[in-house]
Amino acid sequence: MTAATYDITLDQGSDYSTTLQVSGQTLDGYGARGQIRPNPRSDQLSAEFSCTVTGGTSIGGTVEASLTHTQTSELTLASYSYDIEVFNTTTDKAVRLVQGKIFVNPGVTRT
Repeated sequence: MTAATYDITLDQGSDYSTTLQVSGQTLDGYGARGQIRPNPRSDQLSAEFSCTVTGGTSIGGTVEASLTHTQTSELTLASYSYDIEVFNTTTDKAVRLVQGKIFVNPGVTRT
């Protein structure tokens, strides 16, 4: 299964959340994780998605991936790379669901 490519535009300093519909892949016994980096080969971790898997059945379910406003405030470059994957919590075998670029709209309001 090849990962879907989906680019995200988010507002710096705002909460962000997306729900991924998964079909044809059981999510029973699976977790999810996702990371953001300046580019795919970078060792620098810019942020990690908080991921929740629901509806783990033999035909699929959903993965919710979110970032807090604190995390998006720290994204200071114009663009980043990301991916989100599901993994078997016993074997750690992983399947990448989605990948792409994140474009950041800079914030103006400061706290």
